[in-house]
Amino acid sequence: MIYFGTDEIKRGWDRYFDLCNALEVRNESSQAADPSISTLNTWRTKSPKGFAFVLHADRSIPEILLKAYEENQEELPSSFEAAWEKTLERAKALSAKAIIIETPPEFRPSDSARALIEKVGHFVSVQKLPVIWEKHGLWDTEESVILSRKCGLVPCYDPFLASAEELKLKKGNEVCFRITERAASRRQFDEYDFEQLIGWCSSFNRAFVLFNGRHKLLHAKVMSIITREL
Repeated sequence: MIYFGTDEIKRGWDRYFDLCNALEVRNESSQAADPSISTLNTWRTKSPKGFAFVLHADRSIPEILLKAYEENQEELPSSFEAAWEKTLERAKALSAKAIIIETPPEFRPSDSARALIEKVGHFVSVQKLPVIWEKHGLWDTEESVILSRKCGLVPCYDPFLASAEELKLKKGNEVCFRITERAASRRQFDEYDFEQLIGWCSSFNRAFVLFNGRHKLLHAKVMSIITREL
């Protein structure tokens, strides 16, 4: 199964549902601006059957992990549990298909960082809901994929960059592909690129493809056309 979508609704929900079968739900600029539980429930009830909401974890979780990393801790702080409960409450309201835990660039590869990610994986493993780890900064793609798999998290990475690095995409249960834009002069992906992308997705039981960047809507349209043809 391939779920694909963007992080923004343009031209209304109906047009979006016709185009994509997933929506990435990010945290807003402030907690007060985040959609309420009631609003999330409304989104769920109005979405078509099989639609996937991919929810970002509570905004405090990256901060908690970064602080623990900066203090060279290898155990999750007690505050993590409360933040995770808030995340699950919102995930339940949406009937989210997955949750994203995003770590900032300052959360760099180290023994402490690796131990914390492992602890996160073990902590959230009691949930059947897939939890995606999206790293930023100096993490090597191959290392982050191996670490994610090791502790039961779903890796998130750009498959085109991974292919350029000659990283072999191993088959697995779930994966998250983050698609922004092509480097250098040709910024947009073409139909051949998306056929290749779908081929990579087919190595997994379930793939979440999240489009971002200036061309995200165009890329989502191409993806929609190709998946319908297939």
